Amino acid sequence: MHNSQFKDRIFGRAGLHCLLIASFASILSCNRLHPAGFWVEYEKEHLKENKWDFGPFGGFVAMHWRASYDSAFSENHILNFAESHGWEQVDKTSFKSDTVRSWTSSGKPIFFGTYSEHTYQANLSFDFPRWIDSDLVVYRFKTGWIAVQPGNKMETRVNGYLVVSADRCQFSVYHLWGE
Repeated sequence: MHNSQFKDRIFGRAGLHCLLIASFASILSCNRLHPAGFWVEYEKEHLKENKWDFGPFGGFVAMHWRASYDSAFSENHILNFAESHGWEQVDKTSFKSDTVRSWTSSGKPIFFGTYSEHTYQANLSFDFPRWIDSDLVVYRFKTGWIAVQPGNKMETRVNGYLVVSADRCQFSVYHLWGE
């Protein structure tokens, strides 16, 4: 039996076409396999860290970009990129380096997001690795996904964070979803 006859017999022409289209779409959308996947396309040459965990009930992304010169990352460009992918900015808060350096857990630098939509509360937080030690600005976003705190079921739609160093030569993205 000829190979194409075998494929036609097993899949049928319509089935084969659907399989090919689905495979091609999967390849094209590889940066969309997780909620914050679009960020891998941003300034790829400066992306230094890309940590993630996709579990059966949720996951997180922690990414970091660094350039060797000040003002490498335009605040407006970064914010427009986030918003063009459905992230809605909620607020922004500036922090001084002495405060930032106090964010540690077991001696390691962390950035903490919160399950509270209104405040940073340590007892309602989750820890991410932190790469920036200088003055910075934290932008919080609604991402279209929710994060649910395990145990008490507190949830938030504000679960995307953009952290930009004051000199704009570094920024990090953090996103948590699910439980």
